[in-house]
Formats: sequence, structure tokens, C-alpha cells
Amino acid sequence: MRLSVATYNIHKGQLRNWQLRRRSKMPELSDHLRALDADIVFLQ
Repeated sequence: MRLSVATYNIHKGQLRNWQLRRRSKMPELSDHLRALDADIVFLQ
């Protein structure tokens, strides 16, 4: 049996754009993590 594990540091779940406004990156992050198809995902 093989087990796949993914880890990611989300850095408070925000991105800064060129206007220094913060926006959430959680929807984009969740899509990428799903695409990994890992059995276990650790978020920091």
C-alpha cells in the first residue's frame, strides 16, 4: 500500500497585490491541493 502526503505553509492564507491590498488565496489553494490527490494534507 502506498500513501501520498502533501504539506504546505499557507502564510495566513493571504496574498498582497501590487496595490498592497490583501486578498484571500484559500479558494485557489484548495483547488491546487485537490489536484494533488494526496491521501493526507498537512497545512501550517
